[in-house]
Amino acid sequence: MLSISNRYWQDSQPWDNRLWIPMDIPVEMTFEDYAAGRDPALEAIFQVIESTSR
Repeated sequence: MLSISNRYWQDSQPWDNRLWIPMDIPVEMTFEDYAAGRDPALEAIFQVIESTSR
């Protein structure tokens, strides 16, 4: 059995006409973060995981 989609899907329904989808966790990365090898997005994700696992 084989199933395929004939519609374009990308993180939403194909009939979603929004120009963009806002971030759930907005994070800003600075050059200092980049130069220091820090990943603020990953740190924010870990904070959310930690705060919801209590």
